[in-house]
Amino acid sequence: MDAIIELREKKRLFRRNRKIIVVLAAAAVVLSSPTVRGPSSLRDRQDHTRRILLARLYNGTDINCYNLLRMNKNSFRSLCNILVEKGLIVETQNVTVQESVGLFLYIIAHNNKFRDVGGTYLRSNDTISRHFNKVLKAILKLSTDYIKLPETTQASKWGYFKDCVGAIDGTHIDVTVPVIDQGKYRNRKQAITTNVLGVCDANMKFIYVLPGWEGSSSDSRVLRNALVREDRFEVPVVQQMDLGKEQAVKEKHKTYIHWTSEMDTALSSTLLDQLNLGNKGANGWKGVAFTAEITALWEECHVRMTKEKIMARLKTWNKYFQEISAMLDTSGFGWDWDKHVVKVDSAEVWADYIRAHPSLRHYKDKVIVNWSDLAALCGSDRATGINAATSVESANQIHVEDTDDEDDFGNESLRPRKKKAKKPSNLDKIADAVTHIAYNLDGPTEVAPVVQPRREMTRIEMMYAALAPMTDLSEADMISAIDMLGADEIKCECFLVMPEILRRAWLRLHLGD
Repeated sequence: MDAIIELREKKRLFRRNRKIIVVLAAAAVVLSSPTVRGPSSLRDRQDHTRRILLARLYNGTDINCYNLLRMNKNSFRSLCNILVEKGLIVETQNVTVQESVGLFLYIIAHNNKFRDVGGTYLRSNDTISRHFNKVLKAILKLSTDYIKLPETTQASKWGYFKDCVGAIDGTHIDVTVPVIDQGKYRNRKQAITTNVLGVCDANMKFIYVLPGWEGSSSDSRVLRNALVREDRFEVPVVQQMDLGKEQAVKEKHKTYIHWTSEMDTALSSTLLDQLNLGNKGANGWKGVAFTAEITALWEECHVRMTKEKIMARLKTWNKYFQEISAMLDTSGFGWDWDKHVVKVDSAEVWADYIRAHPSLRHYKDKVIVNWSDLAALCGSDRATGINAATSVESANQIHVEDTDDEDDFGNESLRPRKKKAKKPSNLDKIADAVTHIAYNLDGPTEVAPVVQPRREMTRIEMMYAALAPMTDLSEADMISAIDMLGADEIKCECFLVMPEILRRAWLRLHLGD
């Protein structure tokens, strides 16, 4: 019996000792292994978090990469390799090529803001902006290698359109512009957009893109500009097709109003009064302005008018102003203020212009009695296409930045900030304008001009710059013009946006009043 009890005690001690040995062995293994520690500093923690987020961006699954960057991982790596091999982008100390291209694609794929992307990926707005523009410039330089005109057509895809080599159309894209420029970018649907011309070949690949034109410009005007630009669109020569008479669809059940010169004068004078009253906002004319115009047309011309018909007339006026202004900017053309028509130096000048613009032949001897009013009403809303540029033209204008200095998240305050120039007061502006006028009227022996460096011209300086070439004005007329334009900001803006040929007549008209 004692032997059995002793055997059980030995087994119990053995099991206890075995557990103790296993625990000690595990502790020895843990103590002998290297210690795993997290990032010690804030910057290390930010870098660690950024690497995890970026790995999810372009090193995850193909589906996730496509959803975030709109391309799979193979395409992403190929794009990065092409940019590096061509020397268009260089990896810096703190930002890799993959991160620059990945953030660029992430921003344009989802229309994200720099501030949102910087907060998510722990980069400053300055770093995001600089690397975004570097990749954008590099992508633009690749356009000449990948965007080419088609050489042959595929009859299998275009069997119903013989000799068709592609498709062309314009699209309107919403943009955000300053309030003063919104009139140029407002399209026929009253939206603020930019008109983009796109051309694709038979394989549904874009071969030409011209962005930048204001939304108020028509597709035909953008196309005409694309055909004469430095990087112009060259249309392949095809045989003329017989479109038939079935495509000519006549509009029925529409009533048209014949606008007389008296109606135009009444409408334009009322619009000018409403403009001076401030009844034209950022979104167009206010309702009270249309009410006043309808009332004036009934009282002066006994014609019942609607808002829609007035808006249609304004659209016609805007077309007149754009086409005639382009004509007046051409050498050999002018405006006859007595007959209210376009005057031409010779028949050869008119023939050459009509040969290039056959749709404008109806402007010969066309009377527009309110041309000076159209300049004030439509001058600021004229589309010029000054910001339009193709990818090749943009690539020729850009210069890749050479700096590799990086700025990590939260370090903007370490950069030296530029001191803002002191804003001149109204008294300083008036004093400068009077000094310049006295200098030009009395000569340099009377008053010495005070020249102060300015970053940009003030409204009064622009007003004087526009008045200075008018040497035929007397001193009294010059002073009266300065008093009138300086007191009325709306009149001053109307005067500045007018073509130089209209300023003298507009000024005499208002000074005569």
